[in-house]
Amino acid sequence: MGILDFIVKLRVGQAMSPVAHLLLGRAVDRAAIIAFAGVTFASAIPAIAAVNLNGQVLGAGAPIATSTVTLYAASTGAPKQLGHARTGADGRFTLNAPDTAGKDAILYLVAKGGTPAANKTGGNNPAIALMTMLGTTAPKTVTINELTTVASVFTSARFINGEAISGNPLGLRIAAGNAPNLVDPTTGKWGKVLLDPLNSSNTTTLATLDTLGSLISAYFTVADDAWRSRFFKAATPPSGVTPKNTLEAMAGIAREPWAAPKELYALFDEAYPLPAPDGRRSAPFVPYLVYVPDDFALSLAFAGGGVYSPGRLMFDKDGNLWSGQNWMAGSQSGVNKSTGGGVSKLTSNGNALSPPITGFTGMGIDGVGWGTAVTKDRVWITSFNGKILVLDFNGKPVVSESDFPFKEKLTGLMGIGVAANGDVWIADGSDNVLLFFPGGRVKDGRIVKVAGLKSPFDIVIDSQNRVWVSNSASDTVVRFPANDPTKVESFRAGIGVRALALDSKENVWVASNMDLKTPVPVLPDGISIMQQFKLVTEAMVKYIMGPPPRPTGAVNMIRPDGAHGFHRRGIEHSLGLEHRWQR
Repeated sequence: MGILDFIVKLRVGQAMSPVAHLLLGRAVDRAAIIAFAGVTFASAIPAIAAVNLNGQVLGAGAPIATSTVTLYAASTGAPKQLGHARTGADGRFTLNAPDTAGKDAILYLVAKGGTPAANKTGGNNPAIALMTMLGTTAPKTVTINELTTVASVFTSARFINGEAISGNPLGLRIAAGNAPNLVDPTTGKWGKVLLDPLNSSNTTTLATLDTLGSLISAYFTVADDAWRSRFFKAATPPSGVTPKNTLEAMAGIAREPWAAPKELYALFDEAYPLPAPDGRRSAPFVPYLVYVPDDFALSLAFAGGGVYSPGRLMFDKDGNLWSGQNWMAGSQSGVNKSTGGGVSKLTSNGNALSPPITGFTGMGIDGVGWGTAVTKDRVWITSFNGKILVLDFNGKPVVSESDFPFKEKLTGLMGIGVAANGDVWIADGSDNVLLFFPGGRVKDGRIVKVAGLKSPFDIVIDSQNRVWVSNSASDTVVRFPANDPTKVESFRAGIGVRALALDSKENVWVASNMDLKTPVPVLPDGISIMQQFKLVTEAMVKYIMGPPPRPTGAVNMIRPDGAHGFHRRGIEHSLGLEHRWQR
């Protein structure tokens, strides 16, 4: 993506957007007079300017007085405390800190305790804990409130333990980069990406964010002890520890947002009851969720750079997202008629780096299905029309069409697999063969015939250098050692096998368009993947729509020893059955 983590966090934070304090550099001004050979030299060590960070801590839109604000620098080890301050009656603070964070450190602020003005009788509440993620540098003015807390925690969820954040530098940078997409750390209000039409109007992310923020507000404004106890219980992950403050509670929700949506929404409903069927709740953040959600996950949508109909999503070493596009943005394309898209590149926080509409193009590609792969220094792309594009990370082609040795006319190239040793394998979905490039060397490419291929779609290579290939026109996945393609094993999955993924334990996860009970038409050999989509969709519309409606699709997991370890059927609108197929 890209990403999330992003994210951007988004972790989103996701990946996938927060607020914070800045550090002050230490100012040192020193002059030395040196006499040498009868000549006097003056030298000065440059001063590192000090920085004043001004901010405000708010709860339910009102100041929180006497809150202790701490500026941290997060890195691979335990976070480093750079400085602290205490808020005044207006919730404002000024924080001075020395510049000792390090170039890869991520800055963030935590405000703990204090007396919220929104609760006239509450007094000091030590369970108040709020956060704002700042990134590698901080704005001069920051806000710490419930929304910055939700944004910071959700994008950094995998890195948080209590109020401590630590992790690998790239992951932390992605997380910090995505927090502002959700909430502006300067104003404490919605971020630019969250406000764009893709997210504010077409998703429930804005309302979900506000609802979570209002739950934090309720804890120290309108809730009683029984409500607080139930809130902490609902925010406790099944395998986690009961939270002790609002920051830990939100981190628990962020780590497993699917765990207790009904309980959390019931708490929101209790704290801010609906005064009438058409009335508005007294929640401090609007809009809020009107219905109980399936989960409290936060997601963001991104566009630009030619993004329109992405196939496979891949990430480079810096967390940038690469994806070939089935169709060109704005082209009205579908399975019947299409104008092929190019290659999109987005930063880990969603900024488009590829050209608008067309994306990166070259070497004759015209529409990209599942054929996107990233190696250590290259991006490989395959096209529906049989062309192959190899790019550097700036989007420039690094080979030419004439460098490929194939004299055969290729069509319908799909997924790409990259082995640890640099070998590149490509699925030819129309000709039922594979293309093999040892070490990724284009001029050494050759065609490999493997028994059992039926419109090969995706490829992954495990640590034993075994090649796994999915068959989109059947219900099987085949596996063979890379050095001997004649030793083929076959594993049954769902019908219309598409995407494959290897996890950290070398299990292969298999996503199929249909489960084994779904009636499907005969798919002639040699037809394109788009023709497959069209025939399958026409045959399945009545079956899926009902009555009764029948969700289809399947996910399987195959262990390294070949045993089936997981099966799930009935995934509605599974990979492939998009609305565009029906045009």
